[in-house]
Amino acid sequence: MQNQIILNIEYCQENNQNYFVATSPDIQGLVAEADTIDAVIEIAKDLIPILLELDQTKAEHPCITLTPASHFQIPLMAS
Repeated sequence: MQNQIILNIEYCQENNQNYFVATSPDIQGLVAEADTIDAVIEIAKDLIPILLELDQTKAEHPCITLTPASHFQIPLMAS
């Protein structure tokens, strides 16, 4: 079964370079960037199953966190 996924595509210009960025409110973490609309859509299509699988793994094993290595948590006791 296929589900419809909204893909937001934004045209960007930076340092005399043009590119497109795709994100989705339906797929957490989806960010794709490419020089053309077709390329950014293809990258997003490739990322969607990977991100859905990661989301499913996280749901099955809630102790697994996908926090970047630059972030961490420590327990702190306060009185």
